[in-house]
Amino acid sequence: MKRLLFASEVDLADPEAVGIIKKIRGQIKVFRKYFDTYLLLSKKGKPFLASSDDFLQISDNTEAIKSPYTSRSISERISWYRYLKKIAEEFDYIYLRSFVPDPFSILYIRKVKAFKILEIATQYSAALREIRSRLREHFSLKRYMAYLSSKILFKSFIRSFDLVVCIGDCEEIIKKNSKDFLSISNGMDVEEIPLKPCSDDEEGLYLVGVANLSFWHGYDRIIRGMKIYYDREKDDAKKVYFLIVGEGRGKHDLKELVSELGLDKYVLFLGVKLGRDLDKVFEKAHIGIGSLAGHRKSLKKACELKIREYCSRGVPFIIGYDDFDFPPDFPYMMRVSSDDTPIDIEKVIAFYDNLKSKYPNFRLDMRRYAERYLSWEVKMKPLILKLKGK
Repeated sequence: MKRLLFASEVDLADPEAVGIIKKIRGQIKVFRKYFDTYLLLSKKGKPFLASSDDFLQISDNTEAIKSPYTSRSISERISWYRYLKKIAEEFDYIYLRSFVPDPFSILYIRKVKAFKILEIATQYSAALREIRSRLREHFSLKRYMAYLSSKILFKSFIRSFDLVVCIGDCEEIIKKNSKDFLSISNGMDVEEIPLKPCSDDEEGLYLVGVANLSFWHGYDRIIRGMKIYYDREKDDAKKVYFLIVGEGRGKHDLKELVSELGLDKYVLFLGVKLGRDLDKVFEKAHIGIGSLAGHRKSLKKACELKIREYCSRGVPFIIGYDDFDFPPDFPYMMRVSSDDTPIDIEKVIAFYDNLKSKYPNFRLDMRRYAERYLSWEVKMKPLILKLKGK
């Protein structure tokens, strides 16, 4: 069996990397069926090499990844690349996930003789816009250098790989400059996701948003919509609550908005939730909230992991973009415009009430759809076939 090294700069100690680690778990479960698979990650800034068995055990222990974390220094990054080059000769394939191009990465990666695959999880143009946005919010030399490096070295960087795998559409800059490319969409380890039971609380409507909170998620649109809804509230109106799960740069602004609008009773910030704690949140939830403001980083089409999790759990959802895996007439999805207008909460209530009436078994229907179309096994099949043919 040929050997594959999955390499990512994600740090197991980073609390904001929980979603990424969950995604890597799903991919590793597929890779290990076809290759002798190892992982090179980071742990508190140091290179961390593990077999697929060891990684699955560690990443399944949610307490193990909630340790003190600080971002890595340049010297630690260089040390990581050196270690990658040192062990790479032991493998037939090197699969690298979303590296930031810089002179050090290009220098060391080009010296690797194995078949090299680069996964680009976020569109290059969208990533640049996000970095620019952060620079406008708070300038730092480190962030500015990352922006310049990404802009200047990206073409040279992708030419260092034998295959580029895009999560979503491959942009023209990749098609024109890579040796070979492949587009796939995000998947989900459906077997690990429990199906949501029927909610006992039908007096209120619970919306849940799970994210590494950023401005382009557009949760402010839900909050402003709730303000309008409660200002018009009638005595018999349904109570609507918004449960926000996660941390991130956008949390502070959302909390200020909730306080300003007097919605502290209805919008609850729960922080990061993992494992059984996250399951309990979903047991209460009626509707999942996806990204509602992709226009803020010029994103019209996406394949968000959280939407695949909502579907796997049997939770209907709302999005503000076109998704690769869900047709416009998907009955368990509410598609809203991607702009800054408040979300009409009365329409959200009507959507859910109609869904319950028309599709009483919608939870099971959504689960079956996820098993058939959204699993990592399905999504990675074109990649596996391509690699097995090498």
